[in-house]
Amino acid sequence: MARHPFSLLLLLSLFLLAASALRFHDDNQRPWLQRCRQQVRGERLRHCEQLLMRPRRVRQLLMAEEEEDAVEHLEQCCQQLRGMDDACRCEGLRQIVQRRRQQGRMQGIDVGQMLERATNLPSVCRLSQRRCELRSSRW
Repeated sequence: MARHPFSLLLLLSLFLLAASALRFHDDNQRPWLQRCRQQVRGERLRHCEQLLMRPRRVRQLLMAEEEEDAVEHLEQCCQQLRGMDDACRCEGLRQIVQRRRQQGRMQGIDVGQMLERATNLPSVCRLSQRRCELRSSRW
């Protein structure tokens, strides 16, 4: 019986040590996440959101002259993405898709289409990071 409290104390100490290490790791990751959130809020990415909600594919929009406003959205979206850190661009695009899906405001576009468009948008904008790895399993 005398060993049981000692074992419990040892187990509790190990748990607290692991929890403090995890908290330290999370605190180290937070500045990056905070910076991305600030950039996404600052850029707002509304032009990218408008572009992702279009019924046509982005590459088709470039060839359709009647879609002049879509080309304007593309130019502005690319400019907004260029104003962000490489690591934050995909996070911003992911947030657009996630927010639209959660709000139920997909306007006839399915999640798969939006994910495909968001994945390829850096390539269309000719950014150094050519693709965003966005997976529907996270939704």
